[in-house]
Amino acid sequence: MLLLVELSWNVVNCLRISTTNIETKVCRDLSEQQSDIGILVREVRTFFEHQKIVIYPAVLSMVAAMRYGSVAPIMANKPFLVDHDLDFMLVLTEQQSLMEVTDLSWNFTSHLQSTTGLSSSLTNFSNLGNSATGWFRHYLATDNVALSVMRNYYWTNVEVQKHTKLTDKFNKDGIVSEGRYVSKRFFEFVGSNESDMSIFAVNSSGRGFQVDQTNINFWFPTVHSAAYEGSSTLRTLFMGEVFAFPQDANVILHNLLDEFGSFHRASKSTMCDFSYPHGLYEEDMEESNTAFQLARKCTKQLQQEGFGSFADCDVKKL
Repeated sequence: MLLLVELSWNVVNCLRISTTNIETKVCRDLSEQQSDIGILVREVRTFFEHQKIVIYPAVLSMVAAMRYGSVAPIMANKPFLVDHDLDFMLVLTEQQSLMEVTDLSWNFTSHLQSTTGLSSSLTNFSNLGNSATGWFRHYLATDNVALSVMRNYYWTNVEVQKHTKLTDKFNKDGIVSEGRYVSKRFFEFVGSNESDMSIFAVNSSGRGFQVDQTNINFWFPTVHSAAYEGSSTLRTLFMGEVFAFPQDANVILHNLLDEFGSFHRASKSTMCDFSYPHGLYEEDMEESNTAFQLARKCTKQLQQEGFGSFADCDVKKL
């Protein structure tokens, strides 16, 4: 049974549902829903819905969904991206193998090609494992399936050959160009953030590298648990698409902290710590009274529409 991180809030009370029309505008730029990013989110939902697989946003995409219902909320009349890729949790059966999940991910790339004309492929993680002085192989399940920082989740990455606003955000945030996605795994592996990777490993991690693609990450737990199944009452709004919401909201925080690892400044956070921008993680917008008020407004609207949100988090009032 998966050991879940305790939340500091009352999940049942926080995630109340109402009966208003889900088509109401919820703190999002409608043009963003029709953008390249919105189309990718739509195709993710369409494909997995057809496959009868429960799916919902994960990691920072779920934070964005619970704050704004969008990865690009509007502030000062322009969209502000609060993540640099698209993350989704797949709820699979205990019997599905890693090979079957890999095939499923490849089938999604075929679906994307047929519906949008966009080419995509799965990241081959073994290329890095062969060059990062061996230790990274501990984070490889197969060539196309890697492990999260604390190794409680599997991860496949679809590289979509399309330059979007997320591409620019990805390069600006430095997750690859600064080697952060590799270094946090290295720190976890050696048990210290005071140890330096070799120069060879640093160079192999992609430091200085800029991408020209949009990444879609699919996550699924290494240990099957009913906690990830979809709620019978709550849903998730993301970029105009309606997804499931986990029946046990603790898994959202568990996934977040697992990928941050033990040495990130967010490693001891509660769920409500993610409810508004205040420098908790690198990808977020800057802290300000305007940003706080936007998050508060959007989460309240999400709650009124019956979607999972941070609406009842008791945070500071700026």
